[in-house]
This record gives sequence, structure tokens and C-alpha cells, in this order.
Amino acid sequence: MLVFGGLWPALSQYSKDDHKRIVIIQTDHLVQVVNERFLSVALDSSQIHRRFKKFDMKSKAARMLGTYLSPGYLRVGGTAADRLIFVENHVQDGKFDESEALPLDGGSCAYEGEMCTKQQRFFNMSGETLTELHNYAKMAGMDMIFDLNALLRKGKDWDDTNAKELLDYASKQELKLHWQLGNEPNAYRHKFDTFVEASQLGEDFVNLRELLNQYPRYSRSFLLGPDITRPRPLKLADLDYLREFLRTAAPRLNAVTWHQYYLNGREATLQDFLNVETYNVLYEQIGLVKNVMKSMALGTPVWLGETGTAFGGGAAELSDRFVGSFLWLDKLGVAASEGIKVVIRQSLFGGHYGLIRNDHGSLVPNPDFWVSILYKRLVGTGVVGVTLLKDFKGPVRIYCHCTEPSALHPGLGGVTIFGINLLSDAIELSLQGTHNVSSVDRYILQGETGLQSQHVLLNGEKLELLANFRLPPMAAQPMDLNSPISMPEHSIGFWVLHGAQVPACQNTQ
Repeated sequence: MLVFGGLWPALSQYSKDDHKRIVIIQTDHLVQVVNERFLSVALDSSQIHRRFKKFDMKSKAARMLGTYLSPGYLRVGGTAADRLIFVENHVQDGKFDESEALPLDGGSCAYEGEMCTKQQRFFNMSGETLTELHNYAKMAGMDMIFDLNALLRKGKDWDDTNAKELLDYASKQELKLHWQLGNEPNAYRHKFDTFVEASQLGEDFVNLRELLNQYPRYSRSFLLGPDITRPRPLKLADLDYLREFLRTAAPRLNAVTWHQYYLNGREATLQDFLNVETYNVLYEQIGLVKNVMKSMALGTPVWLGETGTAFGGGAAELSDRFVGSFLWLDKLGVAASEGIKVVIRQSLFGGHYGLIRNDHGSLVPNPDFWVSILYKRLVGTGVVGVTLLKDFKGPVRIYCHCTEPSALHPGLGGVTIFGINLLSDAIELSLQGTHNVSSVDRYILQGETGLQSQHVLLNGEKLELLANFRLPPMAAQPMDLNSPISMPEHSIGFWVLHGAQVPACQNTQ
């Protein structure tokens, strides 16, 4: 039966059964509180170079799909940001040669240390394009973050001439923007055959902050950085770069940003997407960054400024399939519980890791889009402590937050439990620590045709957009309180426990 409360005699029974798990909810305090824009998205700067060939920001589809992901940040940045030149009156010629396309992310050059010394061409962005990006973000209920080109240099210093031109235009147009400078600077040598010292980049950030302060509209806008690649325990140079940068720039930053991908998109396999060792690397990487922050006594918020399943545009037939959603939801759970305040998903559109894909001229959701919608609807900002006996960091992974207020029943509090089952068998969960639960709403996601399906079932019903790009109902399945909380094989689950007494959640609901 569904267990709520302290039925401890059941513990030994459950610990002997491979298909049952005990989940202990710690209700006395919140372990973290994340940003209300915790789940955010990115559009890679290379899409500007591609002239948004398959993603028309003005289309009803793009506008509607973006709106469903609010509130959030829309980060416009990436490898191509360090090739971008602002030219207010630039006019595109309407043609685009795919062979000249800039990469969607740093790929193996940034994350595996391969040398990619071919100089990628600079390209121009017009004021009109900047305004269109801003207006798209605003319409979608997001704040835009723009990544400035850090490789415009004057000797060893950053040349801010082009940034001033962009700021003059943006201020005149009253565009609300937050700012970054450069992308994965610790990998410049491999990507661009150049190098910017961490201390010098820190000085460049100080200069940018002073420049922003000259504009009333941007004196309080965020400055985020340095957007280094993922840290690795045996590759200390990345952490050294971060530490040296922070010595100079930390007082000017609103958040410290770094990038994380689990896998190489060219090499990843289905088994990699199911291997718990793949999932657990994120704990280690977050720990490395937290150690740097702690050693420097810094309390600046830490964000994942760019992240996905696999670098190099994602893994074909994996990142854009249901199996990729396990890594995505687990990343949200781990990041929140470990104190990451914002997670910026690479990307809203583009590559195999886009939340949205272009299917024969139509924009349609990938599986991670549906997971993101449920997360936005059901999961609040307060992170509740949870212990999964026997299986911590194993193939069954469970998280708990205060329920998003809009999903609560009137007059009642509640918590949302969510997680993944990587096993090829169904499991049951026994909950300990919750009291006075009045009802439970159940949401189970599965691949329509298996792990590599591009289509998702919610409680057995296929999720598809309705006419005019409206969302389907995505209705909950009410649970009988005398029935077990079960997860089918290879599934994702959300459960809203209405009425659950969690005093720690009162200030977030």
C-alpha cells in the first residue's frame, strides 16, 4: 500500500526486495532554494550566423513554444559569440553556405583538448537581429542574456569598442539585457589558437562592469562568467583558470557560470545514457566548483551557464529521444539539491540536444520539452531533503521539492516528488516522513516505442501539440491512497502530494 509516515517496521522488508525502495522525506528544513528561473534555455550564437535558417522567431510556433518555458533566462551565446561583430545597419544577403556554419558548442576542441586551429570566420549581427532576439525573449516571458565577443583584443586587453556600439544601440532601443563576456575561455587555445590569461580576463570583466555602469539601463543588469568548460579531477588547469579569474573578477559578478556535458556526442552510446556512472559525474563536477568557491570564501551564486547531455551538438538518436530525458531530469534534480541556482539548457533549438526540432518545416517538441513543461508546472523553488535507502546514486533516482504554488489545491500545501527509473523492471516506492496527505496526482512518462522514441506517453496518452500549437491537457492521474507508488521500467515520474505537511515549504508556497 501507499505508505505515508513513520512505518519503520516495513524498512527491513523493503530493503530485501530489489523492486522496492524506501524514500525518506526530510520535512524540517529546505536544503536549497533555487532561482524562480531555475530551468532556463539557450539559443546558440551560431543560429545568428545561420540566419535562423530553421527557427523563425517571428513564427507563431516559435513564440508559443517559447512561452511555455517561462519564466526563465534566454542565453544567446556559445562558441560563435567570440566570432560575432555588431554592425547596427548590417544587411544579410539572404544566402547561407552550410559548409561555413560555425559549431553549436566547443565540441571536442573545448572538452577533449583536441586542437582545432582552423580560424573560424567573424560574422556580423545587425541591430535588427538583436532587437528581434530581445523581443522574442520578452514575448516568451524570459530575460535575455547576451554573450559579448571577448576575442576582440587590443594588445593584451579587451577592445570594448564594438561592445560600446552594441550598448549604445541596445540602450537607445530600451532592450532589457544581462551580459556575459566570452565563451569557454580556458579552451581558446584549442578552439581559436589563441589564449587569454585568466587574470587578464578578470580585468576585462572589471572593465565591462564599469562600462555597463555608464548606462542607467544596464547599471543593475547581471554580469555572468567566466563560462569555463566542465572541471575534471585529473585536469586541474580548468579549475586553476577559474580560481585565477575569480581573484580579480569575483566582486563584479552576479553569478559564476560554467558549462557541463556528460558525453561526447560523436561517441556516446545507448548504454552510456543508462549507465549510472554517467549520471554521477555531475556530483563530482559540482563538488569541484563548490570547493573553489569555498576555498575563496565566495558566496556568489553558481549557475550552469550552458549544459546538455553531450557536446558536439548532442548525440544523434539519443539526445533527442526519450532516453535523453533521464539525464535531463536527473541533472535538474542533482543541480538543485547541490546548490546550483540556475541551469541553462543548451539549447532551445539546434543540434540533437534542442528542446524543439524542425520536422519537415514544422517546429515540434522533443521529449525533453515535455519533461521541462511538467517540471515548470509541478516543481517549486524549495528543495526538500530526500534519502533513498539502499539505492543512493543508483539506477533509481528520486528528488523532492515544494510543489509549485500554481499546482496546489486551494488552502493546501504539498510537495512534488520526481525521479527516474533506469531499470528494466518496475519498482515501488515507500514514502517515509510525510503526513496528512489528502490526495496524490501521478504523472508517468514513457517512450512511445521504447527508449529511443521521439514521442512520449504521459499516463499512457501520447503527447502532441494541439491546433495552433496549444499544449495538450497533460492531466494528472489521481492515485488511490491505498495503492503503491509505482514506476514502470525505464520511466520518469512526478507525484504531487497534496496536503503533505512540510513546514519548510510554507515560505515558498
